[in-house]
Amino acid sequence: MRSFFNLVLFFIYLFFVISFFHLHVTHSSSSLVQRLCHNDESYALLQFKDSFIIDRSASDESSAYPKVSSWRLGGENGDCCSWDGIECDENTGHVIGLKLNSSCLFGSFNSNSTLFLLSHLQKLDLSDNHFNSSEIPSGFGHLTELTYLDLSHSGEFPERIFHFPNLTRLKLAWNKDLRGKLPEFHFCSPLKGFIPSSLENLTQLKYLDLSNNNFTARTLSSLPVVGKLTKLTVLELKAINLYGEIPSELFKLTQLQTLDLSSNKLDGLIPSSISKLKNIEYLGFYGNNLSGPMELEMFLMLKKLKRLLLSYNNLTVLTSNISSNASLELLGLASCNLDKFPDFLKNQESLEWLDLSHNHISGQIPQWLWNTSVNTLDYLNLSFNSLTGFDRHSVVLPWEHLRTLDLRFNMLEGSLPIPAKSMYTLFYLASNNKFVGEISPLICSQSSLQVLDLSNNNLSGVLPQCLGNLSDSLVVLNLRNNSFHGHIPQTFTDECQLKSIDIGHNQLHGQVARSLANCKMLEFLDFENNHMYEIFPSWLGNLPELRVLSLSSNKFHGEIGDPAFGFEFPNIHVIDLSHNSFQGRLPYEYFQSWKALKVIDVDQQAAYMQESMVRIAYSFGMYDDANYHYSLTINNKGIERMYSEISKALKAIDFSYNNFEGEIPTSIGNLKGLHLLDFSNNNLSGQIPSSLKELKNLESLELSYNKFSGHIPQELKQLNFLEFFNVSHNHLIGPIPQGVQFDTFQNDSYKGNVGLCGPPLSKPCGNTKTSSKAPSTTVGKDQNVRSQDGFVWKIIVTMGFGSGLVVGVIIECNKIFIKNWFVKTFRRQHFRKGVCKGRK
Repeated sequence: MRSFFNLVLFFIYLFFVISFFHLHVTHSSSSLVQRLCHNDESYALLQFKDSFIIDRSASDESSAYPKVSSWRLGGENGDCCSWDGIECDENTGHVIGLKLNSSCLFGSFNSNSTLFLLSHLQKLDLSDNHFNSSEIPSGFGHLTELTYLDLSHSGEFPERIFHFPNLTRLKLAWNKDLRGKLPEFHFCSPLKGFIPSSLENLTQLKYLDLSNNNFTARTLSSLPVVGKLTKLTVLELKAINLYGEIPSELFKLTQLQTLDLSSNKLDGLIPSSISKLKNIEYLGFYGNNLSGPMELEMFLMLKKLKRLLLSYNNLTVLTSNISSNASLELLGLASCNLDKFPDFLKNQESLEWLDLSHNHISGQIPQWLWNTSVNTLDYLNLSFNSLTGFDRHSVVLPWEHLRTLDLRFNMLEGSLPIPAKSMYTLFYLASNNKFVGEISPLICSQSSLQVLDLSNNNLSGVLPQCLGNLSDSLVVLNLRNNSFHGHIPQTFTDECQLKSIDIGHNQLHGQVARSLANCKMLEFLDFENNHMYEIFPSWLGNLPELRVLSLSSNKFHGEIGDPAFGFEFPNIHVIDLSHNSFQGRLPYEYFQSWKALKVIDVDQQAAYMQESMVRIAYSFGMYDDANYHYSLTINNKGIERMYSEISKALKAIDFSYNNFEGEIPTSIGNLKGLHLLDFSNNNLSGQIPSSLKELKNLESLELSYNKFSGHIPQELKQLNFLEFFNVSHNHLIGPIPQGVQFDTFQNDSYKGNVGLCGPPLSKPCGNTKTSSKAPSTTVGKDQNVRSQDGFVWKIIVTMGFGSGLVVGVIIECNKIFIKNWFVKTFRRQHFRKGVCKGRK
C-alpha cells in the first residue's frame, strides 16, 4: 500500500514537473516570437533601402561600407533584428535603433519615406551619406521617441525637426549641399540660414553639435541655446560664423563639460565668469580674434579642466606665478606671444598634446621638458620659434610614445636629434634649422614613420641605406637643400608607400635608384640640382601616379628615345628636364602619350598637391589633421620661382638649356592643358608651329636662344591667357602680331631677331603684300624636316665656301639670275646676300 502511495506521489510530481516545463517552454517560445522583428517594420526597412542606391563615393570615411546590402527576408538572416545597423527592443521586437552612418547611401529623401513608419525609433544615425541636396522631410517629426539624432555630413534641414521632446543628443555638423555639375566631385556648401529659434524647445538636450556649417553670421548672445538649454554637457559651435564678444550668459550652462567655439570671429576678452564652469573639461577658443592680456591661471583654476586651446588669437597669454595643480592632457598656446617656456609645465605628468608653435621662445629647449610626460607625450609642436638647441647632449629624444615632433623653422644647431626607438612615431619635421653632420642610422628604428622632413639644414654625409627600408611606411621623404653626397639608397621595398620624394639641391651622384620602380604610389619626384649622371630614366614612366618629375640641373645626357609600351608617364603634369645635356630631336612620341597634359582640369584650379597627414585620434578626441604641401622650383614667366604649394591644375614642360635640335612637332598642340612651355636655350630650328594656338590655357611661352626662322604665327593671338612670351635671339622675320596679349609684351621678347618689325620694335614694317603676309607655318607631321630658310642658307654657304674660286666667280656673275630663281622656287620674302668673296 505504501509503495502504491509513493507511486501516486511520483506521478503527481512528474505531472507538475512536465506542466512547469511546458509552461516555461511556451513562455520562452512566446518571448522568442515576440523578439522577432515585426513584419511591417521589416518591409518598411527594405523599402527605405530600395529608395537609395549604393555608391562608394557617397561616404567620405575610409571605413565606409554598404550596411544595407545584407538586408533581405528569408534564410538565416530573415529577422531584421539581426541586420547590420539595426537594434531591436529585446522584449517587444520593435526597431529602436538605426545606425547607418557611412553606409554609401546615395539619393533623395522623399516625404513619404517608410523610415517614418518606424514609430518606436529612439536612435537614428544617418551621418556621412549623400542625400543629393534634398531637404530632410517634415516626416521626421513623426519620430517622437527619438533621443539620439545624427545627420552630420548629410544635407539641409528644416526648422520643424526641432520638436523632439525626448531628444538628448543632436549632431548636425559638417553638412553638405552637393550642387556640382560633375557627379564625381563633392562640393561642400554647409548648412545655411539662421539657427532656428525652436532649438530652445529641446529642453532635454545634453549634447549639441552644429559645427562647420555656413550659418548666417550672428552674435553668440543671439543664439537660442545660450543660457536656456541648461542640461547641456557638450556644446560644439566651431566654425559657424559667430562674431562679437563672448556673452557672460553662456556660462550659465554650468553642466557643460565641453565648450568649443573655435574657428569663428569672436573678439574681445574671455569673461572672468568662465570660472562658473565647474564641470568643464574641454575649452576650445582656437582661431578667433580674441585679444588682450590673458592670465593662464584663470583657466587652470578650473579643477576638472583637461584640454585647453587658446591658439591663433590676438592674445598675450601670461604664464608667470601659476599655482594651480591642474593636470592637463592637451594644451594649445600657439601664437600667444609667449617668450619663454611656461614653467608650470614642469609638473604636468599627464600631458599628451602640447603646441607652443608660432611664438617668440628663444634659447635652448630646457632639460626639464625632457622629463615631462616621458611616457604620455603624443604630440609636440615647437615650430616657428627662435630655439637654438637642446639643454642636454644626448641625440636620442626620450619620448617613447611621441607620434608627431615638429621642430621646423627654428635656429636649432648641432647634431640631428633622433626620436626614441618606437613603433609610434609618424611625423618627424625638422626643416629650416641649422643641424649639421650625418643622419644617424638610428632614424631607421622608426618602423611606423610616415613623414620625414629634414630639408633646409646643413646636414651632410652619405644617406643611410636603411632609409629605403622605411619606404613600406614612409609617405613623404624630404631631404632638400642639404649637402648630402654619395648615391641614392637602392633599398626601396616591394611594399613602398612613398608618394613624395624630394632630394633636390644636394651633391648626390650616380644613377636614379632602380628600386624606385617599386614605388607605384609615387606622385612627386624631385632630383634637381645634384650631380646625377645617366641617360633619361624612361623606366620611371611605369609609375602610374607620377605627376611631377624634376631632373633639372644634373648631368643627364643622350637622346630621349621612344617610350616603351607601359612606360609613357600617363599621369605626368609637370616635367622639368632643364639644365642638362639631352640631345637629339624633341621626344614627340612622349608628347603623343602624355594623356594628363591633354586635359584642362577646370575643377582642380583651387586644389593643391599635398599629402593629408593621417588623422591621429587621441583618447580625448583631438586630431592632428595637418596637410603636407609639396613644393617645387620651376621657371615661370622668365623667373625661377619657388612654389611652396603646387596647384593640381598646374601643367608644365621645361626642356630649356639642353642640346635638343630639329623642329617643334605639330603634335605639341594636343597638350591643351599646358600652362608653361619652355624650350629656350637649345638648338631648335624650323618655324614656330601654328598648332601652338591650340594651347588655350598657356600662360608662358619661352622659345628664346634657338635657331627658329620664318614668321611668328599670327594665330598665337588666340592665346588669351598668355602673360609671358619670349622669342628673342632667333632668326625670325616679318611683322610681330598685334593686339590682345601681344600689346603687353616689351622689346626684350623680340631682341636678336634682325628681321622682325612692327611694335613694340622701332623698326616699321613695309606696306607691300609680301612683307605683310606670313607664309604657311605647317611643318611635316612630327618629322625632323629642315625649314626652307635653313635649306636656302645651307645651299648658299656650300656654294660660297665649298666650290672654290671658280664657283665663286660664277655665282657673282650670275647673282641676279640665281636670286630670282631661288625666290621663285622657294617663295621666300627676301634673300640673304651671298657670302662669297665679292659680297658687300
